[in-house]
Amino acid sequence: MGRPATARARRARRRVGEVVARGGLENGAALGDVTGTVAFDSPGGNSMTAILLTPIAITPDNLNVVLDAGWITQEELCQGVKPGKVDACG
Repeated sequence: MGRPATARARRARRRVGEVVARGGLENGAALGDVTGTVAFDSPGGNSMTAILLTPIAITPDNLNVVLDAGWITQEELCQGVKPGKVDACG
């Protein structure tokens, strides 16, 4: 099941890029100065700053979310789906 992990990584990478651009990191701002970051200590005692992404549950009823975001093409998404079974596939 490598495909789902790849899709998740691609989605997360794209979302982090959006947050980074909005926060001004490309202009040299510190990660801790970006809105939406969280500072915490790791189990190993390291101080860390992260951008936590809100998960999106994908169901047959909201597959348009993955299409609209460009995470996958409609052709890939609907491969093997019978016509009329899923709204996003037509």
